[in-house]
Amino acid sequence: MEEIRCRQILLTVVLIVYFIISQSSFAQPIKGKVIEVIDSNTLKVDINGAIKTIKLLGIGTPESYMKNNKPEEFKNHNAEYIRYWQRVSDWYAYSELLGERVTLESNSGLIGAGYPGEEFCYLYLPGKRMFNKLLLQKGLAVTDRERQYKFKEGFINAESEAKNKQEGIWSGKIPGKKFNAESKRLFSMFAMFGGDSLKVKVTKIMDATTFEANVIGDIETFRLAGIVCPKPKGIQSKEFQGWRQSDLEILGQQAVEYTEEFLNSKFFVLYGIDSRLEDAENRQLVSCTSSGYGSKESEAQGMLNLLLLENGLAKVDKGAQFGKESIQKIFFKIEEKAKKEKKGLWAF
Repeated sequence: MEEIRCRQILLTVVLIVYFIISQSSFAQPIKGKVIEVIDSNTLKVDINGAIKTIKLLGIGTPESYMKNNKPEEFKNHNAEYIRYWQRVSDWYAYSELLGERVTLESNSGLIGAGYPGEEFCYLYLPGKRMFNKLLLQKGLAVTDRERQYKFKEGFINAESEAKNKQEGIWSGKIPGKKFNAESKRLFSMFAMFGGDSLKVKVTKIMDATTFEANVIGDIETFRLAGIVCPKPKGIQSKEFQGWRQSDLEILGQQAVEYTEEFLNSKFFVLYGIDSRLEDAENRQLVSCTSSGYGSKESEAQGMLNLLLLENGLAKVDKGAQFGKESIQKIFFKIEEKAKKEKKGLWAF
């Protein structure tokens, strides 16, 4: 009887050990695809069909709820300031990670340090860029000094460099237009990264140049910068004086169909190329790119704004203000090419 009981205890111990091992961190670096960005240091990754919740190891990022921020990290800043940089940090993670193939590397000894089912990992982007460290270098995270892990010293150095350069949360200021939590506009992100890119998921196409997209749970409205398209119905823009209404309506429908076909995918990269950033209706003015779209010979380089011009389904908006003169020249160059080839609008 005693022997049977010992065997049962031994079997229980073996099962517990097996369960711990099976739930533990990855023994070797493993690849996966980011399918959701919860916040700047929490995401969900598809690993061979299994969905894992990943926490970025060795860092802490600003929290929207002030009580979740440690006093020593942000003790000199008010709630509005911390929430602003929390937002920017989330935007950056969303733009860099969503839909990307990444490599995950764990650190032993941290099992159970987070909520059940979470894995603490170093996350690498293509080119062996560690995202944990990138957040520190941009001043969008602080180093976890409580736990022990392999790259702790390097993380502390990266944070110190960001402080010395007054990057991000260490700058002591909010750049660009003041952030308004109620309006949830994106101009602060574009100001922060100098017109850099933002990855979004398109949720609704309103017309050939206007669409809605999901950005970290928020629905924002965007308009393609630098162009104007004919409408399938109704009063046309003054840019199209001299064209017949019936021809414009046909081309307007073609433009809408072209945009729908282009946006019939999951993720797109937006660039804040227009210096105004917003139009009169507070819509973000952007260019929209999908990698691999269009032929290699196309000068449009997969940019929806230019593809519509290239096919004669849009005109350059002469009232637009572009961020750079070189960008404006490209728009006019593509339009001239469509004119010579008598495409779309220029066939009449």
